[in-house]
Amino acid sequence: MARYVLHNSLGFLLSTANRSLINRLNREFLAAGMDVTAEHWAVLNELWRADGLSQQVIADRMGKNKVSVTKIIDAMEKRALVKRVDDEEDRRRKRIYLTPSGREMQDALSPLVSHVTEDAQTGLSDSELATLKTLLRQLVRNLEP
Repeated sequence: MARYVLHNSLGFLLSTANRSLINRLNREFLAAGMDVTAEHWAVLNELWRADGLSQQVIADRMGKNKVSVTKIIDAMEKRALVKRVDDEEDRRRKRIYLTPSGREMQDALSPLVSHVTEDAQTGLSDSELATLKTLLRQLVRNLEP
């Protein structure tokens, strides 16, 4: 029977790549004097596309649970990047809106993210990158409940 080699497993490699990308983004943000993390950027990115999303929608889009997203949004609120507003239709639900500071971060963060993404894709052709994305999407579909 073949032995399972963790360091060569798909899960380990995906996790390592994800962690490396997040760590690099965090270093780039810090070096640029930006008081945000990769997780903050992910929330900001969703709100730049559609301001006023509920915490649950943000959680679903990020693939995280609501409790984790609540903690991220708490930290972002302390940094005055977002604000919570009661939903007009359901007071139990909060909608998350960008503050002017949160809106302004897009111009500063987007080039940093593009630079890190380009570095991560170094050595991959356009065709290889397209294939990789297709395969990763299939893996996600395979694992959805």
